[in-house]
Amino acid sequence: MMSNKNYDSHRKAIVSKGIPSDLLKRITDSDIQVINTFLTRVNKLELTQREKDWIITVIGR
Repeated sequence: MMSNKNYDSHRKAIVSKGIPSDLLKRITDSDIQVINTFLTRVNKLELTQREKDWIITVIGR
């Protein structure tokens, strides 16, 4: 289980990335961790536009 300090770190990071406040109110600390980790890893992959479009399409289903 993650400590509150770790969750706070993920929360600060995702807020700095511009998460909509209404979404932030609806999700759990665990959701925040998953979303932040996903976004961080995706950014590190330096995806092509086609790869980014694929992710957007899959998420939008």
